[in-house]
Amino acid sequence: MAKVVLSRVCKSYGDVEVVRDVNLDIADGELLVLVGPSGCGKSTTLRMVAGLEDITSGTLHIGDRVVNDVHPKDRDIAMVFQSYALYPHMTVYDNMAFGLKLRGMPRADIENRVRAAADTLGLADFLARKPKALSGGQRQRVAMGRAIVRNPAVFLFDEPLSNLDAKFRVAMRLELKMLQRKLGTTTLYVTHDQTEAMTLADRIAVMEDGRIRQVGAPEDVFDRPANRFVAGFIGSPEMNFLAGEVKVDDRGARIATDTMTVTPTGVVEKALRDMDGVAVSVGIRPGDLQPVDDTGAANTVTGQVEVVEHLGTEKYAYVRTDDGVITVSVLPEVPVDEGQTASFGVRPDHFHLFGPDGDRLSRGDA
Repeated sequence: MAKVVLSRVCKSYGDVEVVRDVNLDIADGELLVLVGPSGCGKSTTLRMVAGLEDITSGTLHIGDRVVNDVHPKDRDIAMVFQSYALYPHMTVYDNMAFGLKLRGMPRADIENRVRAAADTLGLADFLARKPKALSGGQRQRVAMGRAIVRNPAVFLFDEPLSNLDAKFRVAMRLELKMLQRKLGTTTLYVTHDQTEAMTLADRIAVMEDGRIRQVGAPEDVFDRPANRFVAGFIGSPEMNFLAGEVKVDDRGARIATDTMTVTPTGVVEKALRDMDGVAVSVGIRPGDLQPVDDTGAANTVTGQVEVVEHLGTEKYAYVRTDDGVITVSVLPEVPVDEGQTASFGVRPDHFHLFGPDGDRLSRGDA
């Protein structure tokens, strides 16, 4: 095992800079998920760690070594790709053993490693099968097994579950997390799926336009997003944003939007007293809005329910307001019906504020 440190790493293709000044410190044994939208540079960053892309500038450490110019096979890493990349004419056993045979490892050692990995992954009964006789989830396990048998210092996963259907993805997320806990191998995992990031990661690094926007534990990134991009990207359904303006008078500071008045409390209210007239964005998680009877009260938004989605354990209501359509998440038994006019309130400590530049000013509870 080894820690991985990226220090001011950049990648350019000619004049086009796709990864910009990335700093990441992945601890020994940690599972860090690099998440972001398509084209943000996350897979390019992973490929630089793997040695499949040259680093334009900056320094990459794996363990105690600077590996900028080290060949991929000498970096002590193993990579699992989005496509399974299995040899169709080989059995599961031979697919898992192939890399070890190329290295000239003794047959007995190969046997022990493949059998141990197959037991760990639940593949012991499938070693004689070829990939065409396996399900998608089993094929992905074989690809993982091929990485595990190398006993690397670092695992690199490049969206390994994106080819699976929704049910298999959930099952494989659980298996992958338990496997990483069992092996204790330092892991860098890349995905565009924020649900995968939230459920798998010890820490999340959120990437946008080639830059790391925030690094932290999943609950910290969710509860205290560093900026509006992170707030909108992490969380499903995504956060509602309402354009507002700070108003200060003898009663203190508040935020006015087209359809509601937000009344902050405590240190947040005091901080806003020096921001009279400043444009802000008010962010509210769909689950923090709940039906109320007091239409027009502070911290309350009113609108017409246009669509209700029933998802079993919860339902989403899409409500048209003067601030645009907002999403509300409520329990199935809560009476919210299409076509009705309804009001929803949010607690003063459950909204988020973002300044004109998009950076976080505070959460309602600071």
